[in-house]
Amino acid sequence: MSRLPAIEPFKRKFQELDRQLLSPDFFSDRRKAAEVAREHQKLSSLLEKYRTYDKIGSDIKNNQLLIDDSSIDTQLKELAMEDNQLLEVKLEELTNEILIGMLPPDENNTRNIIIEIRAGTGGDEASLFAADLFRMYSMYAERTNWKIELMGSSPSECGG
Repeated sequence: MSRLPAIEPFKRKFQELDRQLLSPDFFSDRRKAAEVAREHQKLSSLLEKYRTYDKIGSDIKNNQLLIDDSSIDTQLKELAMEDNQLLEVKLEELTNEILIGMLPPDENNTRNIIIEIRAGTGGDEASLFAADLFRMYSMYAERTNWKIELMGSSPSECGG
């Protein structure tokens, strides 16, 4: 079982944000209120994942006690081993999610971007590649619920 960094600083920050949310003048600055509410939600999710991580770790230890106990039926031991294998996979996934959740947010994550795709030199193949690249980015943006605004194009640049 892998070790995670201490969760205590995140708990303290969550409690501090809780106090801010409960203050009477919290909504006087709407922008700050929205920012605090988003951070509170993110920390709430992180702490819930950490609680699940602890629960799964406890379940793995309990299953291991059953496996190591010589008085337990072999069928029960096999079930405990199978359960441990599944729990270890879940624990690994959860570990990655928690570690990502502990990373400080990037201030650029909420900003817009402009991507320019040009065919450049290479004739028809370059135009086809540029069109494929545009479709690839468009489909990715669609799956992640991002908005696309086409600022301009010409048929020769779009492969058409």
